[in-house]
Amino acid sequence: MAASETASWPSGSSLTNPVLARAPYATFKGMVPRPTDPVPLPSPGRLLRTKELLTWDSNPNRLALKWVAEGRLRKFGEGGIWLVLGPGGSTPPSPTLKQWVQVFLQHDRFVITGPVIWKKLGFIVGNRVDSPWFREAMVYNRGRGVERMFDRDKILFFRRRFPVSPTKEWFVVDMLEHGVDCGCNWNAAMEHHLILALQRAKLNPENLLEAAKGYGGKQNRAYLRNLVEKAARPLPILKPEVDIFLSQPTENIRERP
Repeated sequence: MAASETASWPSGSSLTNPVLARAPYATFKGMVPRPTDPVPLPSPGRLLRTKELLTWDSNPNRLALKWVAEGRLRKFGEGGIWLVLGPGGSTPPSPTLKQWVQVFLQHDRFVITGPVIWKKLGFIVGNRVDSPWFREAMVYNRGRGVERMFDRDKILFFRRRFPVSPTKEWFVVDMLEHGVDCGCNWNAAMEHHLILALQRAKLNPENLLEAAKGYGGKQNRAYLRNLVEKAARPLPILKPEVDIFLSQPTENIRERP
């Protein structure tokens, strides 16, 4: 830059005008702030994390206690989750396990499995499906490995691989892989019912072997290949003790009767 040239800010800039430099932003001509519209209150039945209350107050914990005292909010399960109550503190329909898990995991991907789902497969024989253990659920996700309570039932979170769209066959593989850890003992009667399910086309053998290839151990992969071969041969027709093999989609299964 030549010596005769001097740098200068654009005319009217607050950096060159001491009056504008000291003036508050709101006093600029045409910049008078307009009042903001109030944020609508959450609708009854909605689940909220504590930090979501920042929408209505800069201190979410204080607001949660205030709304609880007013009968507008109550704690729901563990993990800092709240249920918005109806007028006069009335209780709306209870959220499902799936809805609670979605909020707890901040809408990240997950799949609900475990005894609460496995008992719907229809061939868990020799295990007490009416026991409290069969009310438990396992949640596979990408970030958390914790234990939480949901409506008096224990929910186990695991960081495990899982498919985007689980199939019936994947749940079978999952039970073989992790059932022993949860107390679901695989036995000869269950094996027979699994073979019947393959013979009656309630399970797809190709999908079963594919699920085992992606999510099963070496021993279970060999075991399922053997069962698929057995299912290809005729077996004596025996009346199954349970014949409700996934009578409804897994996403519609209610976790509590």
